[in-house]
Amino acid sequence: MFRPANWFVLSAVLTTFFVVDFNVALADDDNTAWQAPSWAMSPDEIEAFKREKSRPDTLTALKSRSPNQAQQEIGKRITRYYLSQLLLPENQDLPRTVIDKFLLDVFYPSISDEMREVLLKEAVAQVPTLMDHPDPVVRVNAINLLNHCSVTKPGTGVNPEPPQPFVPSMVPLIAETKNQSQQWIVRNMAIVGLTRILRDGNPSTSERSTIADALIQALKDAKGELWWFRRQIVEALGYANRHDLTTGQPAIIETLLVVLSDKTENVRVRSYAALSISRIPWPAAVNDELIAEKVAELLVDISELQMKKPNHPVWRDCYLPAYLAFRPSYETDATQKKWGFLYKTAPASPAIGKLWKVAFPVLKPFVPKSETYPPAVPQARLDALKAYLEANKAQNRKVHPQGDVDFK
Repeated sequence: MFRPANWFVLSAVLTTFFVVDFNVALADDDNTAWQAPSWAMSPDEIEAFKREKSRPDTLTALKSRSPNQAQQEIGKRITRYYLSQLLLPENQDLPRTVIDKFLLDVFYPSISDEMREVLLKEAVAQVPTLMDHPDPVVRVNAINLLNHCSVTKPGTGVNPEPPQPFVPSMVPLIAETKNQSQQWIVRNMAIVGLTRILRDGNPSTSERSTIADALIQALKDAKGELWWFRRQIVEALGYANRHDLTTGQPAIIETLLVVLSDKTENVRVRSYAALSISRIPWPAAVNDELIAEKVAELLVDISELQMKKPNHPVWRDCYLPAYLAFRPSYETDATQKKWGFLYKTAPASPAIGKLWKVAFPVLKPFVPKSETYPPAVPQARLDALKAYLEANKAQNRKVHPQGDVDFK
């Protein structure tokens, strides 16, 4: 019943989407005006601290459960040592190594939880001072280091638990997500970090609302060709684990349904909106009939496009998220998290059940990974979707009684 999903590797996605933006930014920016923060180490200071880092007093400081001011300063300098390396001219070749080595110190075998927190808090404090650096590579790499700040190591085994992110990182990540003067590649990297906090971390209910509100505001900024940025936001909202903000406004589910319903939006973004709606919790007041109608409209729109040019790799990235919106990748996602339209209630609501009967034949050919592309969707299957739409228009045009949007 449950089919594992094959997701994009983040680095590959970033490389595909952002290489042009990097080149343009590097050509346009003035690299002579920036002043390094006072904590930044010069190349000579970096080399000197590399030796200092292995001194007995440094190792003693890392073990301290009640670090004094001098020991805390040692911890802060360790973080600054790694951040300073991101400022070196060869930074485009260093980030992975820098982040890996930073995490080795964060999880030094005998480091105390208290000193680990000192290192992580210093990253949260100092990364914002690099956000006006003229080189976007530096900014992206600094945010990426922040994204990797964790309080636990990755688990082991067949299905290892991911490391727990350092939730206070959300503060600078939210700031850059909302920063309209920041470049899209940097804002996108910040959203990657917020996605991880929502998905793998334990933020409070109010913190989840704060993150979701920032994501919704960023979505309003991203127009035109920035579909990849909007898709990242839409995916992140699916991990909010709530349908509303702390104000009681159902802004999360309503925003996602607006994206799903927008016929001018890239169909890949709309498909991820369906997936995210299937992941957030639905209170009893949620209008499942309207959601089913809008998902059916999406599948009709994708299918009509696919029939014109079936031999294109994009269609799997459109249909697979829609399939997973009904049936998630893993059984535990359905039974424990209640992800998937078919598992929101037991049994599935009549509207969802009827839609699944006509949606599954359309979606099924695009689920298995294959080197060949499925043929054009048969006209009879498209007609069945259209017949469902014609017979199942929701009378109530709001997704939630407290919502603001009357959907067409």
